[in-house]
Amino acid sequence: MAGILGIGASGLQAQQRRLDLIANNIANVDTPGYKESQAATQDDTYAAVRIAAVDPEQHAIVGADFWLGQGVQVAGTPRYFRQGAVDPTQNPLDLAIIGDGFFPIRLPDGNVAYGRDGRFNMDPQGNLVNASGNLLDTNIVVPANVTQVSVDASGNVMALDPTTGQPQQLGTIQLAQFANSQGLEAIGGNLFRETVSSGPAQLGQAGTAGYGQIMSGALEASNVDLAQQFTRMMEAQRAYQAAARVIRTTDDMMGLANAMPR
Repeated sequence: MAGILGIGASGLQAQQRRLDLIANNIANVDTPGYKESQAATQDDTYAAVRIAAVDPEQHAIVGADFWLGQGVQVAGTPRYFRQGAVDPTQNPLDLAIIGDGFFPIRLPDGNVAYGRDGRFNMDPQGNLVNASGNLLDTNIVVPANVTQVSVDASGNVMALDPTTGQPQQLGTIQLAQFANSQGLEAIGGNLFRETVSSGPAQLGQAGTAGYGQIMSGALEASNVDLAQQFTRMMEAQRAYQAAARVIRTTDDMMGLANAMPR
């Protein structure tokens, strides 16, 4: 009976984790560049259980082993980096990646993180910064006297020189790629950092060698499908209720056994 209680409890924990992830996906449905995550479940370990039985031919008690599963566990919470819809904003420093790649972002501690959220602005020094004020990891500084700053599909940052009226290139935004994007570790703020599983970041120019192109004046929306999330929520709730029913029924059976006269 105690084993059945443990199996039911593992089901409750796994479904609660699924519900937590679904709730987080729904909460970030309007977060630019957000990538949904899911709970990947698998069966838990198995244990050998010996059952005693009577052999009528040998007039003896014999034993037989069978393998009993110990429940379910969450094997991981992978991210799904499929492309989100692209929404126009008309802000030339709003950048969407069409295809593979991440923006490298320099954190206050000096480390580099990576994300798909392309909401950028200029700080007082002319550096490009994201919505949290962290630097886009480039050597681009926009002079105070230039106008009409723009970014082309290859990541080239252009501006008009007010003296000559001619466009000048200020630098190029490079994108990062990883051998295994699902191995990236989420650190909050819509950012990820590389891990041993993801492999090191490989920097390259947008539109070349498999890197996505950059669209200026647009943002990549979250890739969360609300209808799909609500369907998964109902599935998880029903599975949670079933696991709770296993525990409740087992508890009732144990109560009846304890109440039997000896």
